[in-house]
Amino acid sequence: MITSITITKVEAKSYQEIGNTVMINHDFSLGIPLVNKPDGVINFQINFKLHTVFTNPNRGYVLVEGSIGYRDDGNPLDISQWNNPEDTNINNIKTEVANSIMDNIIPVTMPLVHRMGLPPMFQMPRIQFGSHAKGKEPSQSYIG
Repeated sequence: MITSITITKVEAKSYQEIGNTVMINHDFSLGIPLVNKPDGVINFQINFKLHTVFTNPNRGYVLVEGSIGYRDDGNPLDISQWNNPEDTNINNIKTEVANSIMDNIIPVTMPLVHRMGLPPMFQMPRIQFGSHAKGKEPSQSYIG
């Protein structure tokens, strides 16, 4: 269970006016957890970093760093397996942690990049009411 999230750094820069086409590259990383076991309950803190670069050519960047706290819910957990892609428990925790981070980063960064004249860092979901038209896929186009 997520116990806390702290954003410690938000840095952004826009180099030039945005043209028609912009490539957006994301580098998201989770650090190795710092484990604490008071009363036998596993608590850990994980540092994170999201670095988004707007290119074609170099248009700007956004860097967000912070940490997130997690408390074990009782599942057997071997933190030494943090980088093992086969460990289901660790993968479930990483998924929960990463999604919680994104849920907290997006509201902070969206107005920032908008004010800087950069395109949205993340594609907004497509909305379609009713059933999909037969034989026609919803548009996947994204202008950013």
